[in-house]
Amino acid sequence: MTGVRTTSRSRYFVRAHLFMLAVVVLGFAPTSILRGVVPQPPVLDIARLPTLFLVHGVLLLAWYLLMVVQARWIQQRSVARHRTFGWVGAGLAVAVLGSTVAIVRNFPGRMAALAAERTTTVEALEPGLAGILWLDIVMCFLFVAFVSGGILARRRAHVHKRLMFFAGVTFLFAATARLGSIVAIATTPVMQPVVHFGILLGLTLSLPVHDRRALGRVHPATWGCLAAYWGGSVMSVLLAGSPMGNWVLTW
Repeated sequence: MTGVRTTSRSRYFVRAHLFMLAVVVLGFAPTSILRGVVPQPPVLDIARLPTLFLVHGVLLLAWYLLMVVQARWIQQRSVARHRTFGWVGAGLAVAVLGSTVAIVRNFPGRMAALAAERTTTVEALEPGLAGILWLDIVMCFLFVAFVSGGILARRRAHVHKRLMFFAGVTFLFAATARLGSIVAIATTPVMQPVVHFGILLGLTLSLPVHDRRALGRVHPATWGCLAAYWGGSVMSVLLAGSPMGNWVLTW
């Protein structure tokens, strides 16, 4: 029974990271490699994506690919290789964070210029931009916390795996939102939040379900990460609706 649980445990994290990679590819393919084939939302209906967006996309894709490979190496018991490339992952995480901060920092100005060019408003181009930016900011802090915690807990496998799982989840919201929009265009607008939140809820809640099956209980690290992630999501909504909510639009 112990051997079966070990195999199941390893397979879960490989599959979870593969799922995250698939969401990222499917969510961003329409605005990257399928540009010109798939209709673009107004905010991205431009001649070409800015270089910063392309660099960020490559870095993010590399991050999710590495997470799959790292989980696979653990499944194969290639622990030494996993630890060596873990430091590559740490460097890549810094690059992902830096590119994300750069995009968040420049996005309000870019939206204002685009709105002026099209004689419209920022709200018309990107509804709820303040909320999106606050979510980006909160998720950046959580990404740092999860990755740093994962590095510090690298000798504690159960904790490390769960922290890195949620490090992957933190930057998934943009891809799930895009996927929701794609489904909504093909069906009905109400499907956008259903798909968006359905993927995130399903993914994050799959971990405690896995814990119960593999460990017989929900691991404390899982509870802590769940609380941090969803608490951070709620906090971003509260910040966007607070008196300082529009501050992020003035950068």
